[in-house]
Amino acid sequence: MSYDASSHHLSRRAVMGGLAGLLAAPSVPVPAQASNNNSSSDPGPVIWTTDDMLDRAKDRIARKTEPFHSAWLNILGEAEAVLSMSLAGYHGPNENTYSTRGRAHSRYARDLAISYRITGAQRFLDKLKELLHSWARDAIDHPYPDPPRLTLPGNRGPYVAPPTAEVWPGSNLPHGTGLRIGRIMPKFADAYAMVWDEMRQDERADVDEWMRLMIAPTLECRRLWAEFDYNNPAPFFGEQYFNNHLTSQTLGLAAIGYTLRNKDLVEYAIDSRDHALNLRALIDGCILMPDDLGTGLPSDLSWEDPTLTAGMPPPLPGEIWDRYRTNGNRGMLYTLLNLRLLMLMAEMTHNNKNSRSTISNHVDYYGYVGPNGENLEISFDVYSPWWITGQASAVNSPYYDHEQENPGFDRIANAINNHELSSWELAGRHYPENGKIREALQAWDRVIFDAETWGWSAVLTHGPDLDDQ
Repeated sequence: MSYDASSHHLSRRAVMGGLAGLLAAPSVPVPAQASNNNSSSDPGPVIWTTDDMLDRAKDRIARKTEPFHSAWLNILGEAEAVLSMSLAGYHGPNENTYSTRGRAHSRYARDLAISYRITGAQRFLDKLKELLHSWARDAIDHPYPDPPRLTLPGNRGPYVAPPTAEVWPGSNLPHGTGLRIGRIMPKFADAYAMVWDEMRQDERADVDEWMRLMIAPTLECRRLWAEFDYNNPAPFFGEQYFNNHLTSQTLGLAAIGYTLRNKDLVEYAIDSRDHALNLRALIDGCILMPDDLGTGLPSDLSWEDPTLTAGMPPPLPGEIWDRYRTNGNRGMLYTLLNLRLLMLMAEMTHNNKNSRSTISNHVDYYGYVGPNGENLEISFDVYSPWWITGQASAVNSPYYDHEQENPGFDRIANAINNHELSSWELAGRHYPENGKIREALQAWDRVIFDAETWGWSAVLTHGPDLDDQ
């Protein structure tokens, strides 16, 4: 197949003419009350970690089965350490403070929730309630603007507002607000869901209101992406139509929707025709397939992709749209981040489809197949060889080869920084017949620390029993 970068760029711009308008003013019902469903018969929210998973974890711990027991000891150790910490919430404008504190505290919240559910020790529940209250009240008491609107100075880069601008969480990097919310709030939501039955009505009300308050800045960040041209004659910061930021924004909305049991918001995030970047559309667009190539549609390659600009190989079926970031030695880092975010949303759909959830009417996206054959499992077929061999050249050589000895490799398939392997734990459970996924897991010590999402818990709560397969 021959590629013409200039025609690719122009045709895509024409196709996307209406999308920026659609996303510039997102329309989604935001609940007037904090929660749609708080009656005595309400079973509560379901996010990532279900009752069945926790029961299985208890059994693994009781039998001292490895690698699960070692993972548990690490979780318990971190939860014990958190008990003596002062954990103040933060929703101010400093992007680094919001991101660093939010990612750590939301991870602590899951450690405390898991430790409480497994041990029954009240000290973990009390500390978790204190942590959730601190963050919820900080958000509720925060001075938000009316109407909400992020603005990039002069609508031009550099797009960093003064750090004194009290707008949204981390708003001094306004285009990243939705990314941060989407990587922080789902972890808090999962911890909350695990102890929802133990929360008083007033405690739930504060957490629910906090969740609801994060909808508007996420949608506002999406509008900013849809409108901003980043010094290019095209929106989405230079036509980054399936950038991981957008996936994270949708992840945040999905988690908040499931937490509030708000069916309209869940539908908007998962498969609404009124939302051009719902989970279904993201799987179809982020996962590259042969029939996408050369079409000029948004799901075609980025105009910056080295396949178009440097004659590199076209993508294998299942590679992720963010692959073009290999230009900055970050191709594998961002492809696996985007895959992680898709998997986290799929986990929500699966758990709500197969549990006590009141929102169970959506497809289980682990089994979804898109119009061109897009599916989550095929991406693990593509990227597993990297983990199996530890060599960049194992994936579509020579596309990523230069990342082997460059900084982009420092978080990928590296014995010190290997946290993206957590996604393989989820994949191993949902695709148990896939030999490549199994081999990738067997190639590593599965007791890994994942600062991004799971802490030490991925293998304990979500990982497969490989010896049973």
